[in-house]
Amino acid sequence: MVIAPLALLYACASDVATQKDVASLRDELRAMRAKNELLEARMTRLEQEQAVLTARAAQESAAAEQPWTPSSVPSLTVVKLKPSHRAAPPIATATEVQEPSAEDLDALLERAVADGAASRKSAADAANARAEADRLYEEAMAALKTGNVSGAVLKLQTFAAEHPRHPQSDNALYFSGVGLMSLEDWEGAAKAFTRVLDEYPAGDARMDSMLRLADCRLKQNHPDDARALYARLISLYPGTTAATQASERLARITQ
Repeated sequence: MVIAPLALLYACASDVATQKDVASLRDELRAMRAKNELLEARMTRLEQEQAVLTARAAQESAAAEQPWTPSSVPSLTVVKLKPSHRAAPPIATATEVQEPSAEDLDALLERAVADGAASRKSAADAANARAEADRLYEEAMAALKTGNVSGAVLKLQTFAAEHPRHPQSDNALYFSGVGLMSLEDWEGAAKAFTRVLDEYPAGDARMDSMLRLADCRLKQNHPDDARALYARLISLYPGTTAATQASERLARITQ
């Protein structure tokens, strides 16, 4: 009768020990599963990092092998700077004004009067010189009209030499050449007409000088030069009286 209660007590003690072992094993299993999950997560992270490094290395290697192109230039960020609203520093502009002394005013007045007088004298001298030049030209032309051809030629050429900028200088040379032609000095006349063409390209005696020079070349037995001058005159000044005369004379030469 005593054995039965003892056996029952032993059986209860064994069940309690077994339950503790099972609980301990379960705790260990849960710990192992948690550790395995941590290891798997770490392994996954390492594999991802390795994949990124491998891809980056491949891109760098490909970029090093390919030549540079403008498309590889990275876009730049535009940064707008805020304008400054600070006022500029003031600049000293004050100037001390000094009134001139009475002596300085007198000196300035005397200088102005002297300058004005000099200017008026210069203008008067220029007017007198112009009037004298006009008188010499008129005297030379009068001598040419009255028949004093040699004296007129000398006066006209002297006038042209002394007053090369006078409005009548080219005409003086032209009429001196006309006078020399009347004296049958073809060489001297040709030189006078040539000077008109060379020295006064815009003068009003240019056309007539070219016509007369061609006439002189005919008299000097240079028909080819005369033809060239007549043709040039016709080409440069078509429709003028000089061009018409040149055409008539050119036609006579070629007959």
